[in-house]
Amino acid sequence: LLAGALGIVTSVILISLFGFSKGSIPKMMVIITFCMYATSYGLGYGSLSLTIVAEIFTGPFRSKGLALCGVLSRVCGFLVTIGYITLVETLEIGGVYLILTFISLGGYAFCYMRIPELQGKTIGHRAEEESQKTS
Repeated sequence: LLAGALGIVTSVILISLFGFSKGSIPKMMVIITFCMYATSYGLGYGSLSLTIVAEIFTGPFRSKGLALCGVLSRVCGFLVTIGYITLVETLEIGGVYLILTFISLGGYAFCYMRIPELQGKTIGHRAEEESQKTS
């Protein structure tokens, strides 16, 4: 997961730099970077939302939670698609991918600090730690 997140951050930084360079980068390099992004997404965040929702919801609520997650994912994808062209016209391609770089860094930080499996702990152990902090 963290390796996929680092791949996403790296590729988005490169795409942002390519956007600011005004065409002096070889086209094949841009294609390779986009392929790196797609591969990193598939290895990292690609199925993460469905996996976490499946772990959070139990029994009869799992199917409803997965359905809601799928709908929200499509709605967010639609909103990003609608807003992308406006953002490119306003900020240029480098600026848009610079924003995506900061979002990706935030996602990496969230995964590193908040997903207990990445720290060698279980979700139950993390809940016990949180309850001890509040009391």
